Amino acid sequence: MKNCNVLRRRGIDYSLVETGFIDRKTDYKRINRNLDKIAKGYIEAITNEKIK
Repeated sequence: MKNCNVLRRRGIDYSLVETGFIDRKTDYKRINRNLDKIAKGYIEAITNEKIK
């Protein structure tokens, strides 16, 4: 949370995005296995561009 407060004081907009709810080891593994796909999806949605 400290980073969010620093950004706020500097006047920088930010968003906290939750990727998923992890309550089992299988959830953790699934998210880690697909981390690149998840990040790519966020970037494409934010920039409205397709990444190859």
